[in-house]
This record gives sequence, structure tokens and C-alpha cells, in this order.
Amino acid sequence: MLTLSTNKIRNLNTPQILKGGMYLTWGASLLVLVTTITGIQSQRHAIQTVGKDSAPSIISAQRIKDSLADMDANVANELLVKSGSNEAILKNYEERRLKLANLIIAAAENITYGDAERKPIIELQLNLGKYMERVQKARSFHALGNKGETLAAYREAANIMDRQLIPAADDLNKANIESLDRTYSQQQLSGTASFLSILVSGLLLTSGLVSLQIFLSIRMRRTLNIPLLAATLIAVSFLLYTISALISSTGNLRIAKEDAFTSIYALRQSRAIAYSANGDESRYLLDETGADNHEKSFFDKTAQLVKLSSGQSLSAVVAKFQKGESVPGFTGLLGNAI
Repeated sequence: MLTLSTNKIRNLNTPQILKGGMYLTWGASLLVLVTTITGIQSQRHAIQTVGKDSAPSIISAQRIKDSLADMDANVANELLVKSGSNEAILKNYEERRLKLANLIIAAAENITYGDAERKPIIELQLNLGKYMERVQKARSFHALGNKGETLAAYREAANIMDRQLIPAADDLNKANIESLDRTYSQQQLSGTASFLSILVSGLLLTSGLVSLQIFLSIRMRRTLNIPLLAATLIAVSFLLYTISALISSTGNLRIAKEDAFTSIYALRQSRAIAYSANGDESRYLLDETGADNHEKSFFDKTAQLVKLSSGQSLSAVVAKFQKGESVPGFTGLLGNAI
């Protein structure tokens, strides 16, 4: 059968071979076009997710979380001193409240993943009002000097913060981080597949054009066919440019996700945990009954921020980083960010 097929090819005349070469060139060109468009669309989707959809929403969720934690820390600090004696605390609380309101509105306007984002945002909106109501109740009793009722009202507010508001912010963050990780992982696979598809189809097209050039040179005794040579150069240039752009885009996406975003995300997490730890410190002083729990929560959160190996001190670690030296054994969120 192979011999029969070879004989058929040999029996083809020059116009038939040229016509077949033209059809093959069209097919290869179409394949290059399809693989290139598919690769670009996949890359664009990943960039859209990382740059405009998930990543900004993740940072917003962390900003919501640190605003909540700082609000609560300000409330606890306010209740530790005489009512109305520290205007700075009241100002900080009000600034955080306004900032939080704007962040929740922005999050509601940027819902991309349906109920996975919508439900946490609704929880934040509903429970923030309940929290502020309990805070105002605690303030009123504090102004009257009623320590027992002040503490009871603040405990209610703290429970809303710990069990409803902070978890809602975490859920909002989770919805976006999962989508980001999933899209990025898919892009790594599809990016490799797109690269290989474009390369193979481009080489197929180039090989076809070169083969036609050789055929014409042998059959027609023409050293070069100028239009065919121009088409070959265009195909090679397009292939090199497309592959170069795809590699560059993939590299930029990796830098944005693995380098820039990961560090920023770790710093935002650190900020939220630091505010929450500050709140635990104030709760420890305010609520003697639950002091042990607040102390444990404080140390658990500080351990998330910085973990040092035995024999290391934080001041020594900071000094080494200022000199640009690496510090083995320094982990935690701050270690990951740096």
C-alpha cells in the first residue's frame, strides 16, 4: 500500500503538486492561527484573573480584615481609659469605620464569583451593624462607670467580631484565592500546551513553505521564488515573535503571581494579624476573666508573624536583612514576605 501511495505521488504533475502544497499551506496557516488565538485567549484570561479579578479582591478582603481587627482594638483601648479622655482612639475608630464601609461597597461592586463572594459580603454588611450597636452599648455603660455592663456589652461585640465578621472576611478571601490558584495552575499547563502547539504548527507551516521552495527550485530550475520566500520569512518572523511574546507574558505572569503578589499578600496578612494581636493585648487588660484565652491568642498570632530558629534574635535578623544577607531559619508570614 505504501508503494502504491508513493507511485501515486510520483505520477502527480507539477500543477497538481503545487495545488496540493497550496492546500497544505492553507491548512497549516489555519492551524497556526487557531493555536495562536487559543494561546492568547488563555493568557489573557490568566492575566485578567491575576491582575483585575482575584488579586485585587484578595487584597481588599485582607484590608477589610485588618480594618475590622483595628476597629476592635481601638474599642478595647477606648474602654481601658476614662470615657472621652482619648480623642485619638475615637478618631482612629471612626476612620476605620469609614474605610471599612468603602471597602465593603467596593467588594460588592466587584463580585466575580457569584455566591462565593456575595454571601460573605452580605454577612459583613449585616453583622457590622450588630457589632457597632454592641460597641455603642458598651460605650454608654462605660460613660456611666458601669464596668460589669460595659464588659458584658463588649464581650457581645467581640463575639460578633471573632465568630462572624472575621470569618466572613476570611471566606471572601478564600473565594478569590482559590480561583486565583486554580487559574494560575491551569495557565501553567495550558501555557506549555499552547507553546508546543504554536511551535509545532509553525514549524509545519515553515517546513511546507521551504519544501515548496525546494520543489520549485528543482522542478522549475528557479533558484528562488520571491513571493514564496517572502511568505516563508513572514511565517518565521511571526512564529518567533509569537513564541517570544508568549514566553515573556508567561514570565511576567509568574513574577506578578509568585513574586509580587505572594509578598504583598503575606504583608497584608501580617498587618491583619498584628492588629488582631494588638486587640488581644487590650482584651487581656480589659477582661480579666478571659485573660488566659486572650494571652494564648496573642502568642499564637505573634508566632504566625515571626518564627525564629534557636539562638536567633529578631534584632539580629533585622540587621542581616538591612545588609542584604539571607537569614536561614527565619520563617512566618514576615519571613515569607521578605
